[in-house]
Amino acid sequence: MKKLSPLKILFLITSVSLAYFSYINFYQHPRNKQIISIPEKNIEILKSKIVYKENRPLDYNFKENQGNSKIDSDSEYLDELINRSGIDYISPKEGMNILMLAIEANRGDLFKKHIDHFKDLEYKNHFGATALVLASSGGDIEFVKTLLNKGADPNVKFNKADFTLLMDASMEGNIELVNLLISSGASINDIDSVGMTALLYAAREGHIEVVKTLINHRADKTVRNKKKLRALDYAYLYKFDEIISILK
Repeated sequence: MKKLSPLKILFLITSVSLAYFSYINFYQHPRNKQIISIPEKNIEILKSKIVYKENRPLDYNFKENQGNSKIDSDSEYLDELINRSGIDYISPKEGMNILMLAIEANRGDLFKKHIDHFKDLEYKNHFGATALVLASSGGDIEFVKTLLNKGADPNVKFNKADFTLLMDASMEGNIELVNLLISSGASINDIDSVGMTALLYAAREGHIEVVKTLINHRADKTVRNKKKLRALDYAYLYKFDEIISILK
């Protein structure tokens, strides 16, 4: 048998590898499905690395802001802060007013007592979040209901990503909050700075009921983000069969 030179062996290995790659990606996965081929074992690893913390408002660190105070409870500290600095206090570092701090400390009593004092519900802290953003991101339905009833804007965009409350609720799979925001006039098809919509976030995270609700309210299935992916592409990518059937 004739010996092959190292160069020819390398050429053959490369040719076989390319042929196998083409078979896997173009024969097994038709292009009209727009599927991205990723090994099964890597899908969960990939999902675990997709973190969009920069989109969400930061939690207020009561402990860090108490300084030398001997009060352990966030709730007690807030009472002490109001007594010491008054209802118009704004934290210098974060720009948080008392209404926002009441939300962060889950003080419904203070929230209800003082909400009418705050005429500008669209006031934003130093991170670009309104009181409604903080309540919605925390999943605090009663706070959200009250703020919306008082006229807070359900379409407020926060941070540099132009993230909306409906996108956040859809990404988290909070169907109660999704329904509340939609009934209050939240825009279904807003697009953020990376080309994502509420439907794209819901489909990517596998939230079936949220996807159904958004589709029922005429969410646009054809939108592609900056990676050229549609909601259906994410459903195929992560093998969310029920969402695939909804979006087809």
